[in-house]
Amino acid sequence: MLARVSVFILAATLLPAAEPLTNQGLVQLAEAGYSEQFLLDLIKSRPARFDTSVEGLVFLARQGLSENLVRAVARLTPPPTPEPMPPPVRLRVSKKGEVTTADGQPVLVLPLQAVNRHTSQ
Repeated sequence: MLARVSVFILAATLLPAAEPLTNQGLVQLAEAGYSEQFLLDLIKSRPARFDTSVEGLVFLARQGLSENLVRAVARLTPPPTPEPMPPPVRLRVSKKGEVTTADGQPVLVLPLQAVNRHTSQ
């Protein structure tokens, strides 16, 4: 246990605290001889900026990193952020049935049948 702690302290001094762990940094540590378990611990405990694209993961594999390490990096991919919904638009309908926005811009209203016909083609 003491050896693992001292190795972790040594690695922490090699990587500045403000610098996130990257694909290249992980490869450099692996080439320096750090164990898979140590690298897994680093992945879990340090801020990271990994390239988890297909190309980024292939790079790690081609540099000799184990599948366990590549999987650990791939798991850090944040879920995609959904695009925010646009704000709702207030509509006005005149007595004649004309639809406009609240500021008077005309709105084209298609019957549902026309929309369904257009999207199914």
